[in-house]
Amino acid sequence: MVSTDGFDCRSYDLQTYADGIHKKRLERFSTVYACAFVSSTLGNGDAAASSLALAPSDLLVTASSTGHLRLFRLVDMVTRWTAAGQQSAQPACSWAAHVGAVYCLATARTPRGGDTLLFSGGDDGYSPLGAISLPPAVQSLALSSDPAGEGSGPTTLFAGCSDGGVHSLDVATGALSSPQRAEGGCHVAGVLTMDHSWSAGSLATGSEDGTVRLWDARIGGARACTSTFDTGAAGRSVPGSGAEALRCLRNPPTTCLRFEASGSWLLCGHGAGGGSAGSLSMWSLGMGQRVQQVSTTAVPQAMVVAPSEVLVVGSESALCRYSAALEGPGVKQPLQGCRSAFGLDLHPRTGQVAVGGAGGAVELLSRYGKKTGGCLFTSDED
Repeated sequence: MVSTDGFDCRSYDLQTYADGIHKKRLERFSTVYACAFVSSTLGNGDAAASSLALAPSDLLVTASSTGHLRLFRLVDMVTRWTAAGQQSAQPACSWAAHVGAVYCLATARTPRGGDTLLFSGGDDGYSPLGAISLPPAVQSLALSSDPAGEGSGPTTLFAGCSDGGVHSLDVATGALSSPQRAEGGCHVAGVLTMDHSWSAGSLATGSEDGTVRLWDARIGGARACTSTFDTGAAGRSVPGSGAEALRCLRNPPTTCLRFEASGSWLLCGHGAGGGSAGSLSMWSLGMGQRVQQVSTTAVPQAMVVAPSEVLVVGSESALCRYSAALEGPGVKQPLQGCRSAFGLDLHPRTGQVAVGGAGGAVELLSRYGKKTGGCLFTSDED
């Protein structure tokens, strides 16, 4: 039933009414493309430092197809779900960050001050650092930052775009550099995913062109493509340009990828092909070839590599857990709100998992898989 509180036919504004309906429709049919935890740094005297408890400053950021970024307090999200009868969480704040969908997020903590930098990329081609404009849509982001926090903070932001370009942004100066397409280093289709390994000094990118490429990211960004992997039947390294690279266009797209901790292995998710809805693969970067591949029942769309397992979500309403070596079938955990999931992140301290997807849904799961919070945008039509 639609509430009529405050309705006065004498001051009826058709445009305001239409704008309200349009806004509700956008939220109802929106998609959360990315989510990222912002974890506090706890001191030795903090009661939560030696436990898995959430800190009041622990946050979750989500990126939406409406162009908005939303910030949730995890403590409030869990409280509303567990103590208030499974109520949907409300964002602490929300703002229109892009004109068009926001596809990717990256976060990093600054040295000494403890502030957190939030980077976002979207359909309008804008990235952070003074709204740097890139001609095509920004579909993926990665940061070169010391995971131990002992360095000088993030140094380079990498952006993968819909034209196949891989761009490097110096965080300190805002200087932009891009590999030259004539050198055979760029993808020939959109870059859907990327990840940076601090220990290996490498950037990995996955694309719609059916290849995965490795870049030397040790000095001044991704200036040189060092390896190109054919993700199809060959499963090996191929020349970065020429006939062999073009034949890779027949391969399914690489939709997600992550380095494991040492930087010696790369795990990838691929779209439909070869009679399966999707697949996961594991690559030895030392040997330059694929060493493991498993079929999936859905297209993998986001991935997190934990110390002992690999978490994957995709075009089905489930969170799948695989062994670190992709041995055996994955264990599926049904999701209550996400019909199809695109965003996935793992809290570095508590092990909680955040999943975002179709319908503007966000689910917060404990390290054991129990739902502890969520957000589902509804309207008077529900």
